[in-house]
Amino acid sequence: MKVVQISNTPQVQAFIHQHAAIGLYETMGLTKIPPFGSYTEDPLSLFMEKKLPKSFKKSIKEQAIGTPED
Repeated sequence: MKVVQISNTPQVQAFIHQHAAIGLYETMGLTKIPPFGSYTEDPLSLFMEKKLPKSFKKSIKEQAIGTPED
């Protein structure tokens, strides 16, 4: 079994010229944020995130690991 850390707040970094990717992220409800993790402020980068409900994390874990009934 592979263990994957699941976050309720997925974050992405995109270059400002990646208009299709940025448009997709915006339609998916991601919003602009300051740099995260080891990223630093960069005029060519855009940082975005989407806050997901806590129930999403539980649902994904159950799908990845399986429930006792599986």
